[in-house]
Amino acid sequence: MGGTGRAGVWAACSVAAAVGLVAALAVRERTAAPADARPLVVYAAASLRPAFTRIAADYEADTGQRVELRFGASEEMLTRVRLPAAADPGDLFAPADESYVTAADRLGLVAESHPVARMRAVLLLAPGRPPVTTWNDLASRDLRVSLANEAAAIGRLTRQRLTATGLWRELEPRVRGAATVTDSANAAKLGAVDAAIVWDAVARQYPDQPTVELPELAGIEAEVRVAVLRQSARPADAERFLRFVLDRERGLKHFRDLGFRVVE
Repeated sequence: MGGTGRAGVWAACSVAAAVGLVAALAVRERTAAPADARPLVVYAAASLRPAFTRIAADYEADTGQRVELRFGASEEMLTRVRLPAAADPGDLFAPADESYVTAADRLGLVAESHPVARMRAVLLLAPGRPPVTTWNDLASRDLRVSLANEAAAIGRLTRQRLTATGLWRELEPRVRGAATVTDSANAAKLGAVDAAIVWDAVARQYPDQPTVELPELAGIEAEVRVAVLRQSARPADAERFLRFVLDRERGLKHFRDLGFRVVE
């Protein structure tokens, strides 16, 4: 092959290599975008898992923005919001009761927050157990009752209410602690306890088990608020997700469908 022919081949190879390099860099640029690729991080109470799981799936499908849901007891979620890792800030905070958002706001952590739904405490019975219709049934029988620990909103609010009304002392010996309200409900479902004190919206996820509204539990209520955090690395996206949650035909629809009393 002559020199001219070899030069043409080398030129063609160089062009092909250059095109390949540009294409590879373009792919790398699209896949590397660390700021855009980072998911929105939502710290939420365990009682809100069914609603936020549905909402996040819809939001991801609608926007292409990933959402990472981190669930636990409300007090635990507040601690994680208060002490975020520098490289892993939270974007939104959704505890089971507004008091935790108020606490976060007092610490200067909240950019904005809005109410979403309300819940109240009810008694969820284990399958096949004798009926409980009054507080006396609950207190006089040798029944085991699951109640989330004080790190969970329902655990703290129930203990406060029953202590104030003088009823906690007779119930306390029968109480079996749990990490979250969902753990309490599951303990009743599996028959590890005879009953569980849970939020009404949580009880509705267990349709095969009887639910009892005792007057003694009246007043144990929570308002769910969702907050955008000041620490968010993507405040505009965090606010967009909040608006999605508050949309009557999107986020709030899931709360309604799951039995929450929606604030509109």
